[in-house]
Amino acid sequence: TGVQTCALPIIFIEISKGIGAGIIIDNKLFRGNFGSAGEIGFMIVNKENLDFKVEGKGFFEKFASIEGIKERIKNSIKNYENSLILEMAGRDINNINTELIMNAANQEDVLSKSVISDCVELFSVVLIGLILILNPQAIILGGEISTVPFREELFLKPIINRMSKNLPFNYPEIKFSILGDDATLYGAILI
Repeated sequence: TGVQTCALPIIFIEISKGIGAGIIIDNKLFRGNFGSAGEIGFMIVNKENLDFKVEGKGFFEKFASIEGIKERIKNSIKNYENSLILEMAGRDINNINTELIMNAANQEDVLSKSVISDCVELFSVVLIGLILILNPQAIILGGEISTVPFREELFLKPIINRMSKNLPFNYPEIKFSILGDDATLYGAILI
Protein backbone atom coordinates (compact mmCIF):
# COMPACT_ATOMS: atom_id res chain seq x y z
CA THR A 1 0.00 0.00 0.00
CA GLY A 2 3.00 2.30 0.31
CA VAL A 3 2.09 3.23 3.90
CA GLN A 4 4.71 2.33 6.48
CA THR A 5 3.40 0.99 9.74
CA CYS A 6 4.97 1.76 13.05
CA ALA A 7 3.95 0.03 16.26
CA LEU A 8 5.70 2.66 18.39
CA PRO A 9 3.34 5.38 19.62
CA ILE A 10 3.43 8.90 18.27
CA ILE A 11 1.73 11.59 20.31
CA PHE A 12 0.27 14.73 18.81
CA ILE A 13 -0.61 17.47 21.31
CA GLU A 14 -2.94 20.27 20.27
CA ILE A 15 -2.22 23.45 22.24
CA SER A 16 -4.73 26.15 21.41
CA LYS A 17 -7.85 27.25 23.26
CA GLY A 18 -7.68 23.92 25.07
CA ILE A 19 -5.20 21.05 25.24
CA GLY A 20 -5.70 17.53 23.96
CA ALA A 21 -3.57 14.69 22.67
CA GLY A 22 -3.96 12.18 19.89
CA ILE A 23 -2.10 8.95 20.57
CA ILE A 24 -1.34 7.06 17.38
CA ILE A 25 -0.30 3.42 17.70
CA ASP A 26 0.16 1.23 14.63
CA ASN A 27 -1.18 4.06 12.44
CA LYS A 28 -4.46 4.05 14.39
CA LEU A 29 -5.82 6.62 16.80
CA PHE A 30 -5.89 5.06 20.26
CA ARG A 31 -9.15 6.04 21.93
CA GLY A 32 -9.01 3.97 25.14
CA ASN A 33 -11.78 2.08 26.92
CA PHE A 34 -14.31 4.94 27.11
CA GLY A 35 -12.97 7.06 24.24
CA SER A 36 -11.20 9.55 26.48
CA ALA A 37 -7.57 8.56 25.88
CA GLY A 38 -5.54 11.70 25.23
CA GLU A 39 -7.73 14.08 27.25
CA ILE A 40 -4.60 15.45 28.92
CA GLY A 41 -6.21 18.86 29.44
CA PHE A 42 -7.82 17.30 32.52
CA MET A 43 -4.54 16.15 34.07
CA ILE A 44 -3.86 17.36 37.61
CA VAL A 45 -0.18 18.24 37.73
CA ASN A 46 0.33 18.39 41.49
CA LYS A 47 -1.35 17.07 44.62
CA GLU A 48 -2.26 20.56 45.86
CA ASN A 49 -4.81 20.77 43.04
CA LEU A 50 -6.59 17.46 43.51
CA ASP A 51 -9.69 19.41 44.62
CA PHE A 52 -9.71 21.45 41.38
CA LYS A 53 -13.33 21.79 40.28
CA VAL A 54 -13.78 21.06 36.58
CA GLU A 55 -16.02 23.68 35.00
CA GLY A 56 -15.64 23.20 31.27
CA LYS A 57 -11.85 23.08 31.32
CA GLY A 58 -9.53 20.72 33.09
CA PHE A 59 -6.71 21.87 35.36
CA PHE A 60 -3.90 21.54 32.82
CA GLU A 61 -5.68 23.36 30.00
CA LYS A 62 -7.00 26.07 32.34
CA PHE A 63 -3.44 27.04 33.25
CA ALA A 64 -1.32 26.01 30.24
CA SER A 65 -3.48 26.39 27.11
CA ILE A 66 -3.12 29.46 24.91
CA GLU A 67 -6.41 30.75 26.33
CA GLY A 68 -5.21 29.98 29.86
CA ILE A 69 -1.98 31.90 29.33
CA LYS A 70 -3.89 34.96 28.07
CA GLU A 71 -6.31 34.80 31.00
CA ARG A 72 -3.47 34.50 33.52
CA ILE A 73 -1.76 37.55 32.02
CA LYS A 74 -4.98 39.57 32.03
CA ASN A 75 -5.80 38.58 35.62
CA SER A 76 -2.29 39.47 36.84
CA ILE A 77 -1.70 42.66 34.86
CA LYS A 78 -3.01 44.94 37.65
CA ASN A 79 -0.04 43.81 39.79
CA TYR A 80 2.39 44.74 36.98
CA GLU A 81 1.30 48.22 35.95
CA ASN A 82 4.73 48.92 34.44
CA SER A 83 4.63 45.72 32.42
CA LEU A 84 5.99 45.90 28.89
CA ILE A 85 3.08 43.80 27.71
CA LEU A 86 0.59 46.40 28.93
CA GLU A 87 2.53 49.08 27.08
CA MET A 88 2.67 46.90 23.93
CA ALA A 89 -1.13 46.41 24.18
CA GLY A 90 -1.71 50.17 24.25
CA ARG A 91 -2.68 49.88 27.93
CA ASP A 92 -5.81 47.93 26.88
CA ILE A 93 -5.87 44.35 28.18
CA ASN A 94 -8.34 43.40 25.43
CA ASN A 95 -5.47 43.85 22.94
CA ILE A 96 -3.36 41.18 24.66
CA ASN A 97 -2.87 38.15 22.43
CA THR A 98 -0.44 35.25 22.25
CA GLU A 99 1.92 36.94 19.81
CA LEU A 100 2.15 39.98 22.07
CA ILE A 101 2.81 37.78 25.12
CA MET A 102 5.62 35.88 23.40
CA ASN A 103 7.17 39.10 22.06
CA ALA A 104 7.04 40.69 25.52
CA ALA A 105 8.56 37.57 27.13
CA ASN A 106 11.36 37.63 24.55
CA GLN A 107 12.03 41.25 25.59
CA GLU A 108 12.34 40.15 29.26
CA ASP A 109 8.90 41.33 30.43
CA VAL A 110 8.69 39.95 33.99
CA LEU A 111 4.98 39.05 33.89
CA SER A 112 5.08 37.37 30.47
CA LYS A 113 8.26 35.46 31.28
CA SER A 114 6.81 34.28 34.59
CA VAL A 115 3.60 32.94 33.03
CA ILE A 116 5.46 31.27 30.13
CA SER A 117 7.97 29.74 32.57
CA ASP A 118 5.15 28.33 34.70
CA CYS A 119 3.50 26.93 31.57
CA VAL A 120 6.80 25.28 30.58
CA GLU A 121 6.99 23.62 34.01
CA LEU A 122 3.44 22.27 33.70
CA PHE A 123 4.14 20.95 30.21
CA SER A 124 7.41 19.40 31.36
CA VAL A 125 5.61 17.41 34.06
CA VAL A 126 2.91 16.21 31.65
CA LEU A 127 5.31 15.33 28.82
CA ILE A 128 7.65 13.46 31.16
CA GLY A 129 4.64 11.47 32.39
CA LEU A 130 3.55 10.64 28.84
CA ILE A 131 7.08 9.58 27.92
CA LEU A 132 7.38 7.34 30.97
CA ILE A 133 4.03 5.67 30.29
CA LEU A 134 4.07 5.35 26.48
CA ASN A 135 7.75 5.67 25.48
CA PRO A 136 6.69 7.25 22.16
CA GLN A 137 8.75 7.56 19.02
CA ALA A 138 7.95 11.27 18.75
CA ILE A 139 5.85 14.02 20.30
CA ILE A 140 4.48 16.62 17.90
CA LEU A 141 3.15 19.91 19.25
CA GLY A 142 0.51 21.58 17.11
CA GLY A 143 -2.29 24.07 17.19
CA GLU A 144 -1.89 27.76 17.86
CA ILE A 145 1.36 27.21 19.80
CA SER A 146 3.08 26.09 16.60
CA THR A 147 2.55 29.49 15.00
CA VAL A 148 3.61 31.92 17.75
CA PRO A 149 6.93 33.78 17.65
CA PHE A 150 9.85 32.60 19.81
CA ARG A 151 8.14 29.23 20.45
CA GLU A 152 11.46 27.37 20.16
CA GLU A 153 13.40 29.65 22.54
CA LEU A 154 10.70 30.31 25.15
CA PHE A 155 8.77 27.05 25.08
CA LEU A 156 10.41 24.03 23.43
CA LYS A 157 14.05 24.45 24.44
CA PRO A 158 13.23 24.94 28.15
CA ILE A 159 11.02 21.82 28.09
CA ILE A 160 13.77 19.77 26.45
CA ASN A 161 16.26 21.14 28.97
CA ARG A 162 14.00 19.96 31.82
CA MET A 163 13.68 16.52 30.26
CA SER A 164 17.42 16.15 29.91
CA LYS A 165 17.73 16.80 33.65
CA ASN A 166 14.81 14.59 34.74
CA LEU A 167 14.93 11.57 32.45
CA PRO A 168 17.88 9.21 32.94
CA PHE A 169 17.47 7.70 29.46
CA ASN A 170 16.81 8.77 25.89
CA TYR A 171 13.60 10.65 25.24
CA PRO A 172 11.73 11.04 21.95
CA GLU A 173 12.09 13.82 19.46
CA ILE A 174 9.77 16.70 20.34
CA LYS A 175 8.99 19.23 17.66
CA PHE A 176 6.35 21.58 16.34
CA SER A 177 3.98 20.49 13.60
CA ILE A 178 4.82 21.83 10.17
CA LEU A 179 1.06 22.01 9.53
CA GLY A 180 0.70 24.76 12.13
CA ASP A 181 -2.82 25.42 13.32
CA ASP A 182 -4.29 23.08 10.64
CA ALA A 183 -2.76 19.83 11.94
CA THR A 184 -5.91 18.72 13.78
CA LEU A 185 -8.03 19.45 10.72
CA TYR A 186 -5.80 17.26 8.52
CA GLY A 187 -5.87 14.48 11.12
CA ALA A 188 -9.66 14.58 11.29
CA ILE A 189 -9.91 14.41 7.51
CA LEU A 190 -7.64 11.34 7.41
CA ILE A 191 -9.74 9.56 10.05
